[in-house]
Amino acid sequence: MDPRYSAQDVMRCDLCDTPVPPMYCDLCEVKLCKACVGEHISDLSIEHKVVPFIQRLSTPKCPKCSKHDKTCELHCEKCDVPVCVGCLSSNSHKGHAFLNVLEVLTSKSKKMEKDRKELEYDIVPKFEEVLSEFYVVKESSLEDCRKLTAAVTKQGEIWHREIDNIVNQLKTEIEEMKIKQLNTMEKHEAEIKTLISEAKQSALDLKKSLMSKDASLSLSYESKNTEFSRLCRLPDMKISLPDFSPPQINTEELRQLFGSLEDTTVPDIPPRKDKTASDVLRNSAGAPAKKGDTGKYYCGRWVLTCRCCDGYCGPDNGCNCKACRELDKNENIKQRKDTREVLRNSAGEPVRRGSTGKYYCGRRVLSCRCCDGQCGPDNGCNCKPCQQLDKKNARQRGVHVVSHGNGRVNRRGAVAKKGDTGKYYCGRKVLRCRCCDGYCGPDNGCNCEPCQELDLEEQFRGLVEIPDILHGFRRGTRFQRW
Repeated sequence: MDPRYSAQDVMRCDLCDTPVPPMYCDLCEVKLCKACVGEHISDLSIEHKVVPFIQRLSTPKCPKCSKHDKTCELHCEKCDVPVCVGCLSSNSHKGHAFLNVLEVLTSKSKKMEKDRKELEYDIVPKFEEVLSEFYVVKESSLEDCRKLTAAVTKQGEIWHREIDNIVNQLKTEIEEMKIKQLNTMEKHEAEIKTLISEAKQSALDLKKSLMSKDASLSLSYESKNTEFSRLCRLPDMKISLPDFSPPQINTEELRQLFGSLEDTTVPDIPPRKDKTASDVLRNSAGAPAKKGDTGKYYCGRWVLTCRCCDGYCGPDNGCNCKACRELDKNENIKQRKDTREVLRNSAGEPVRRGSTGKYYCGRRVLSCRCCDGQCGPDNGCNCKPCQQLDKKNARQRGVHVVSHGNGRVNRRGAVAKKGDTGKYYCGRKVLRCRCCDGYCGPDNGCNCEPCQELDLEEQFRGLVEIPDILHGFRRGTRFQRW
């Protein structure tokens, strides 16, 4: 009968065609009725595992050994490969420590699931947010180009006919500059879209790998989330267009007096550099190691037996193995050779002053949404140990406010200046009120909470100390003159 015109048949036993078989062999992937179970497992040449049909595909598929054609039930810690019973009797793994391959698969599956969630719910949304911010920067740049073209056109109408050629030439230069900037911006846009596509595809591949229960995919998996997180930020798109300032008309030096345009370039996204084998740092166990967020070396192997972590050496923070601790020790010895004294915060991390005058240790330990989560390293938010160092230094100097040229730096590390209203503005897009465009100023309108604190500080300067004012403001107490 033509299957296109027939009803769908029920599932049947693969051995006797009995409908609706209640059992299933996970290793052979065969549907079985109760009568055929004994016949199926009687074949002792291969291994079987019969489970209820509703629990089918619940048994992980252990990899096959390429040398001995046997199921790998163990995992060599030192070589980081699955091994079978035949491999144990050989000299290639003599003296090595072994783990149950199912435990390794379970741990790897948890790591893959964690990376998949991070890709879907953290990294991809960040890329999309970066792309939306990029569109705003792109539109602003095009608007500046249109304003510049209008200014040149207006000035050309005032001048005499003999300067028409110069006006047309400057229009051409502006158009070329706009095309050049558009090409560079489209390159940035394409790179960001490519990264989003790669991140989505990586999340989809991880999802498929987790559903397939294929151990070879899990064991060969290497996380790309660190690379995605490093690239998940808006490139520096601060484009300064030239000002058009027409001088007095002088027909003898017409070209020089009319004004000239200076070309501005948009910074390119640096290409991703792939390290060669000779550039990779390895620990004493021969495993490649790199520095994590804590400043320590990690190799990412599952070799730890402590109960305070998941057993992995890193890969970004937490405990590290003995071989990586030797790398840390060697680096500390090199640092101690430097006779200069290193200032450290209460967490024991080396710190230095940034452009805001605050201390930064460079660790990625912050959870606020106004920055990238890193303490500095030159400006922005800093962690609690570095804030304690700032307070200690301020008490020693008797200083409460950090100056920055004609403006002042608020507690978020942004330079704020007084606007037309007499209030401080930092220009960041951090407001959520519906009465404005979300920007703090930059000349009038609403200002953010850190800038409001500067306003209070300015208002009550000379009455009480600044920290007491801010503390009283947050508690809702009334201020009294001393």
